[in-house]
Amino acid sequence: MQGQDVIHALAAWERPDIPCTALQKAQSFTELKILLRQIDLFALPEPDPVAARYSKFSWFFMPDGSFRLQLPQRELLVIRPNLLGYYEIWHWTEEWRMKVEFARELGDAFRIADDYALFWQPQAENLLKVDASWRREPATEKQLALLDSLGLPYMPGLTKGEAAFMLSRYFLRRTTHQEL
Repeated sequence: MQGQDVIHALAAWERPDIPCTALQKAQSFTELKILLRQIDLFALPEPDPVAARYSKFSWFFMPDGSFRLQLPQRELLVIRPNLLGYYEIWHWTEEWRMKVEFARELGDAFRIADDYALFWQPQAENLLKVDASWRREPATEKQLALLDSLGLPYMPGLTKGEAAFMLSRYFLRRTTHQEL
């Protein structure tokens, strides 16, 4: 911690605007500082590589260790590890939260969650796919205006998919920090 108290060190670690998947490799505060210096602030957001191994949908890895998939109508699917080493699959709306299932393996949890998403909202499949063709089209004026209003910087030529990833990541991280 090199002179920092625990509170300040944890605050630096849990900042919602720092990409967290790369930071989990750090074994010490020195390694963490090196990784923080290597973060490309202008890199466009990409799907989580662990989720991409198991799912065709745009899951996000969250600072609390969960994976989240944003569904239409402000609903979420959440995969999170529990204390017994299993993965719980949850369906969250603004009104309720329901445990859908659990799985022993992460790959099984993604399979269950993806199947559930298609069962619950079959019309959303193309919206959720990481490789959907709409993601390569230019970002809409509405997306750009929202990015501007939130103070999220972006480069010219941003696509709909890149804007969607940036906005989803922003709102999902805000949700995570409000829950904790």
